[in-house]
Amino acid sequence: MMLTFSKQDFIVELSEEWVCELIIENQREFSNIIKTLVLQKECDNEEIILSHNYEIQKFNNNVEIITSFIPFEINKKELLTKLYNQLKKISVNEEWYEKTVRILSNVENYIYEITEDFDEGISVTSPADISGLLKVFDIEFDVDSQSLAENLFDYAQIVRKYLAKSVFISVNLRSYLMDDECKMLYKTLTDHKICWVCLESCERPKLDFSKRVILDKDLCLI
Repeated sequence: MMLTFSKQDFIVELSEEWVCELIIENQREFSNIIKTLVLQKECDNEEIILSHNYEIQKFNNNVEIITSFIPFEINKKELLTKLYNQLKKISVNEEWYEKTVRILSNVENYIYEITEDFDEGISVTSPADISGLLKVFDIEFDVDSQSLAENLFDYAQIVRKYLAKSVFISVNLRSYLMDDECKMLYKTLTDHKICWVCLESCERPKLDFSKRVILDKDLCLI
């Protein structure tokens, strides 16, 4: 897999076998690349191109960009929507359909019973599915870990499963993790074949399980 930075005119090789550290020492270029990445979440403008076996991949469908770490939010709206849709599908499959219908009927009868003595007219709309019931219980992904590194790994697994994204780009992650924590995260990511790019604004000690590309202050590729 490759990331092509057309404006800066360089290519970065990606792999599930290592974490790619892309270090941009020129502050202006670092800022420009971040802006481009964020914009490409909205639309593919082809300034940064993801390709696999020389075939261009739709950027937004395949790349997850992580810019905020404290607090680190796993339960993002897009993921929860996918989770709820999955639960809705399960609720009407062969195993669960009858129980789902029965529960919705019981809830509906309960609502009718507690509203029947009101003098005012009360309108009740029967639910088409269990969406409303799921929201009542505020269903989310349960993440118990207090470790940022562990949360990032959990998040990557969830995003890969529910959004089918294959490449993760973090921005200045090493500013938030000690070297030993980062090394362990890199190992975990490579063990689980998760393709990860650490976009960094300055050079830090080289870690195992990583390869790095440096664009220096003079925009020379090292």
